[in-house]
Amino acid sequence: MFKDTSPDNINMSAYNDVISNLKFIGRIEKGQKINTNYMLIQPDNIITSLSRTISNNDSRNKTFQFLKKNIDRSFELIEGMIMRIDTLSSSSSRSHNYPRRDKGDKERGDKGDRGKVDEGVGELIRVNCNNMISDLKSSIEGIENLKNTYITDVKFRCDMDTIIQEINAKLMNYSKCEALIIPYERVDENADDPFI
Repeated sequence: MFKDTSPDNINMSAYNDVISNLKFIGRIEKGQKINTNYMLIQPDNIITSLSRTISNNDSRNKTFQFLKKNIDRSFELIEGMIMRIDTLSSSSSRSHNYPRRDKGDKERGDKGDRGKVDEGVGELIRVNCNNMISDLKSSIEGIENLKNTYITDVKFRCDMDTIIQEINAKLMNYSKCEALIIPYERVDENADDPFI
């Protein structure tokens, strides 16, 4: 159903699509519905109901499928990114085994250029992974708002609760993942200002 998320094949196009859809979901407000055919947010009124039923062939089921597909895909991508970070971390630590040479020599005893590239790629993947996690958290509000829009549909509301529980459970698990911890260095923007 989805593309390969193995550590060596993280598709940035798929990543960008999912990130965009998570941001879209997070912006849904109370009383709004999703037009999944055209990726629009529509007000919950009689005109929207008629157009969704007659001309656009859109439904709650399509909304649920859209949400579920994007939430599931985001978890697949996150898992793939975590595997890639782990792979880069282990290859970076193995690079310490090179023999130490003189400072002017191309080969160095430290990580060398390959280690620096791996660290840079690892940081980029880590930041992208954390961005996706942040957008997943934000999507919960949009899903809660959809529950409010479909307040009389008990089954749909239960489906939304299930998605929210799945997001929360996986996010709790990711909060314990060392691969996702981004070292944060505070930048003091006034450090060079002698008047402060």
